[in-house]
Amino acid sequence: MSADAPAGASVRRLVTPDDVGPEGMALAFEAAPAEREALARRLDLLALDALAAALRFEAAGAPAGAIRVSGTIRARLVQSCVVTLEPVPGELQDTISVLYAPGPAEEPAHEVEVPAEGEAPEPLPAEGIDASALVAEHLALLVDPYPRHPDAPAGPLTYETGDGRPADADTGDDGTGGPFAALGQLKSKL
Repeated sequence: MSADAPAGASVRRLVTPDDVGPEGMALAFEAAPAEREALARRLDLLALDALAAALRFEAAGAPAGAIRVSGTIRARLVQSCVVTLEPVPGELQDTISVLYAPGPAEEPAHEVEVPAEGEAPEPLPAEGIDASALVAEHLALLVDPYPRHPDAPAGPLTYETGDGRPADADTGDDGTGGPFAALGQLKSKL
């Protein structure tokens, strides 16, 4: 396993098929503060206070050379409420299960059938599986895209026009008919 990464880049935790071997391999890690900070910026989080993973890499029977990665990730994070912009703390925990398989040396000239049962494998990168990237991608899928603070108002949002009158909730405008009202008036004259 290699953890080499260029300066300024996120830490890479590469696992190669040679590392896995026939008996498999376990990898557990907690992201360092600099890694968490970079990932928090990438995912538009206010903070990523903790990120840990416990993964198991095992040789999968088929297809030949395939590797199954399974395990759990845990994260403690803070997001911004979509309504009030107040901090919304949260904890996430989920399981990972991904199958990697070596791909063909060249792209096939014909269609490739993917079996209906089971999952389609991810391509196995030549340099190995980056466990850090796998965890980051999975975390990105888990993060709530629209976090709401518990004190945020429920239901649809209302707002006022520039002169203090409430805007029309149905059209979202100030009661003048919206941007297409003038076109509607022209159409009625035809």
